[in-house]
Parts: sequence; C-alpha cells; structure tokens
Amino acid sequence: MAFSVNFDEIGYSPRVDGAPREEGDILSRAATRVLRCNWSDRETLIDELLSPADGNNVYPYNDWGITAYRFGVRPAGALGTSGSLLAPAKADITVHYSTAGPLTANLLTEEYLISANYQRADHRNYYYDEGGTKVPMKPCEAPVRVEPVGHYKLTFHRLAAVPNGSRTLVGYVNSNTVSSYVLGIAFPAGTLRYDGMYLQNSLIAVAASYLKCTLTFTEFIQGWNKIWNPRNNQYELVKIAEGANADNNASFYPTAAFTF
Repeated sequence: MAFSVNFDEIGYSPRVDGAPREEGDILSRAATRVLRCNWSDRETLIDELLSPADGNNVYPYNDWGITAYRFGVRPAGALGTSGSLLAPAKADITVHYSTAGPLTANLLTEEYLISANYQRADHRNYYYDEGGTKVPMKPCEAPVRVEPVGHYKLTFHRLAAVPNGSRTLVGYVNSNTVSSYVLGIAFPAGTLRYDGMYLQNSLIAVAASYLKCTLTFTEFIQGWNKIWNPRNNQYELVKIAEGANADNNASFYPTAAFTF
C-alpha cells in the first residue's frame, strides 16, 4: 500500500465504538476502520482508500480480500475558521469495507434458469391402429416434445475495462467446452450462444470509475447448429445444397472459443 498523505489509525470515534471492527456471515464479510488525517488531506486520502492502485482499497487486517466501498467524515481536533468557513485541524474518516464491493473480475454473480422449448413431431411418421385399420394422424394431433433450454447470466462487478469480445461476439456459439465459475455447470462445444451484454458505469470517487458488466447466454444442449429432422425424430447436422460449400455441414451460428 502507498498513500501520499499521512494518517493515524484510531481505536475510538464518536461514530464507531472500537475500531477496527469486523463482522459477517456465511456469505459475506465486512469491517470498519477509523483514520485521522489533516482536514486538508481528507479528500486525497479518501480517493486513495477507494482506489485499487497499490492495493490501497484492501482491508489490511485479514486475508478475506474485502475492499473499501463507503466512507464518512467528521471534524476532529481544534475547530478554527478560514474566512467565514470552519477549518477543523483534523478529520476522522470512518471507512467501511465489504465483499459487497469487489474490485476484481473473479468476484462475480452467476444465474442459471431452465425453461422449456417445444418441438412438434412430424405427424406423417405416426398412425392410429383402430382394429387393424391404419388411421393417419392429423397435423394438429402430432405429439409435442419438451426440451430444456438454459439461460445463463454472468455478472462482473466493478471492472476497470470492458471484457474482450463482449461487443463483437454476439450471436456466436462456443467452439470449446466452457464451465461456470461456481455453479458446477459445463457447456459442451456448440451448445452456448452469446446473446449480448448490459454495461453500467459507477463513479465512486474522483479518480475511480468502475464497470458492472452482465453477459447473457442461452444454452441449447442439442446444439445450436443442428436442425430437427422430423423423419428421424432427432436433431442433426444438415448439408449445404449448392454453391462453393455444397455438401459441407451448414453452420447457422458462427463459432468462437469462449473464455470467461
């Protein structure tokens, strides 16, 4: 850690009885510190405490990896004046740390939802046996199969830059097997389509701006470049009929190697 202004850590403030103070539960951790610096240095110190540069934002008393995300300032020491304004000698800065404000890309949120896709079979493949008489099935009577479709969202919190490929690979399908971070789900090649992203900017300090980026995907376990063949009642690759690529497998979605 490297700070450009001097400060002292104090164990008591009218706002915090005993500091540093730590708390948490099974999902998160939090801590509070009280720092005293010259009143004129308070804004510089706050900006540096909230900045990831040199790890200034990391809580120094344990290995939880929690980071600073909020602060409060209170005057301390002699209370002078400068013109018509108060000019306190010192500032007590209460700094709040939490896992709710991650600063690195490996701290994230994952969501996964299963929904249904409906595929009607070809009625010409079936008939009714009515006392030995074959009665053709009508199109409206064809059975419908229900297939699972997965919806995967991956959110990175407070990034410094937009992830590579997040703007250019919309509509692409994975050419490699990729896995979620913590959900325990693997997506085989050809089954995960990238649908786009939602990007939000948060300005938390004068010199620190962070991005929240949500990437959205749709999983089709049968494979996005396969087509339902009603005659065989299964998904299959299909061939190109004409042109320079005739008789090659058709690819309806371009593919790329995905890296989360």
